[in-house]
Amino acid sequence: MPDLHLVKKNKTVDSWSRLIEKYEYKSETETLYASPLYRLDAAHKIKLSKGIININVAKTATRCVGQILKDFDPQRRQHYRMMGGPVTTTGCWMPESSGHIFSNSSQKLRILVVRNPFDLLVSYWGHDDGKGIQSFTHDKGYPNFDEWIKMFYRDFYDVYFRKFLFYQPFDAFGNCYVDIAIKFEHMESAFEEIFSHVPHFRPKIPKNVWGGRRATDYRVYYDEKTKAIVEKNHARELKLFRYEFDPGSHPWATMFDMRDIKYNPLSDELSYI
Repeated sequence: MPDLHLVKKNKTVDSWSRLIEKYEYKSETETLYASPLYRLDAAHKIKLSKGIININVAKTATRCVGQILKDFDPQRRQHYRMMGGPVTTTGCWMPESSGHIFSNSSQKLRILVVRNPFDLLVSYWGHDDGKGIQSFTHDKGYPNFDEWIKMFYRDFYDVYFRKFLFYQPFDAFGNCYVDIAIKFEHMESAFEEIFSHVPHFRPKIPKNVWGGRRATDYRVYYDEKTKAIVEKNHARELKLFRYEFDPGSHPWATMFDMRDIKYNPLSDELSYI
């Protein structure tokens, strides 16, 4: 059976069946998988010697990563500035500027932390003690997760997000300004490998603090309907980074090489270089 690529047809959704039917499916010529990365290669090590940039994705342990990078360079207090210095965290994406911003630091090692889409969406819903990402849950009257995810794709999907959840490191031409993607679920082992190539530095991974008042097991919020919608909407992310509904899948895949991946946030096309 060919892989499915989702293209939005309209924004009107009145029921679960219409929510699923509002997508038009077309065959993909290939299934995209990012190449697992077990060790840094020579090019990565050269970049690491010149600094690190984290391209931030909301709700992927940003504070923990920021603390790790701050420990790596104690002199840099404002590690969330856009550019400058050996350590930077940025989460902006603008078609007219992202390429220029990211390419200016191409000599440094650029990383991205990704997270299981099923878990990530629950985190968006429960963010900020239940207000939701960008206060979307609050603005919609604090709906339960079933209702929230319907509204997310209907009302909010094209406002703050792109169809591909991890669009942040790509510019309007599809260029990827990240060298390595790290799985949120395996940050400790990934950072241990990265910093094993830095003399006299071993990162201490801060404990991630759960936001909001939600359960730590995201699976309790899903039923077959909501699970099917996420599987359809984010089939590409699930395949690219070897995610499944249940946690702990593919434990060997902790980091991925992003240098041969292209994604255009304007046309929603994901491909290899």
